[in-house]
Amino acid sequence: MKILLALALLASCSHFKKPERTSRGLKIAWAKNQDTNYQSGNLNIALNSPLIKEGLVFVGHNDGHMMAYELQTGRTVWRKKDGDPNLYNGTPVFYKDHIIYGTNTGRVYSRHYLTGESKFIIDLGSSVDGKGVVHKDKIFFHLRNHKIFCLDAFTGKVLWAYRRSVPFLSTLQRVSTPLIVDNLAFVGFADGHIAAFKIEDGLMLWEQKLSTGTKFLDVDVSPIMIDDLLYSGSLAGPFTVLNPKTGEIIRQVDVTPTRPPIYTDNKFIFGTTSGEVIILDKVLNIVSRVKLSSRNVSSVVLFNGKIAASTMEGDLFLLDKKSLKILDKRYLGHAYSAVFGDISSDEGRMALLSSRNRLYIFK
Repeated sequence: MKILLALALLASCSHFKKPERTSRGLKIAWAKNQDTNYQSGNLNIALNSPLIKEGLVFVGHNDGHMMAYELQTGRTVWRKKDGDPNLYNGTPVFYKDHIIYGTNTGRVYSRHYLTGESKFIIDLGSSVDGKGVVHKDKIFFHLRNHKIFCLDAFTGKVLWAYRRSVPFLSTLQRVSTPLIVDNLAFVGFADGHIAAFKIEDGLMLWEQKLSTGTKFLDVDVSPIMIDDLLYSGSLAGPFTVLNPKTGEIIRQVDVTPTRPPIYTDNKFIFGTTSGEVIILDKVLNIVSRVKLSSRNVSSVVLFNGKIAASTMEGDLFLLDKKSLKILDKRYLGHAYSAVFGDISSDEGRMALLSSRNRLYIFK
């Protein structure tokens, strides 16, 4: 009887269609485990970000090496020792045929992008937590000690520096990336202010306070310029539009972006500290929003005509660019797999480094 039932079940199963899996929008091309050997009581957390450029992926390894991988295959192209483990908090920047990046010891390195050969090393004295910005053969860095450096991008020579006095003890371990437009540098600071400097000599032209809170006032949302207006914000809110010539506040909206917004199709798209991705029109009206997480949406980028958004809970989402409909979702595989850094999207690939030191390349 049991045999007859089994045969009947097998026969009936032959009439069922196999489940058809829809094609995924987030396909992993390859991945690398960049974690160091575990030491009791010390969970190594990655805060840095990768860079896609010229068919390569550049990223700091948690064992103290800068790595260059082939974008298509993941093959190691070069590996150069910079120092002790847990060394990197920022992102490399590309300048001519070199990558330039900083470490949490305050050193800035310039290496040939194909060989890793060192061009220069300079010590700036404090952790380089952000990404440098190159403009007219100068490179600008914002350090954790609230200092701005302007260097000769070819030699590493210090051209000028500005030190901000920040009276608050409660600040975030992040810095904004300077924006360079028309020979002016716009920089947000941990005291809730944004300021404009002449890039020739570092002379401050104006400053404006964006947040009136009592702690975590950091203006870490790096400024962007759209149609001759300056957009920035503090993680304590709000998102602000300013006159770039005077610093006058033109408009504000009560949302708190975690990263600079994407500007596409005359709209702003960004993640928030409340776990949402929001679309604003040019006058800052909310067009669409979607809730992805109970924690921060850490990074939002354009990827193959869609929106990719990472969260502090270890999820990666693919969204429709107009409706914000969720098209795909991937869990990065660990309870501590947040994405603290930025996602790099270029050359048809997307690279991110999870806090658990896993480098993922999506296609």
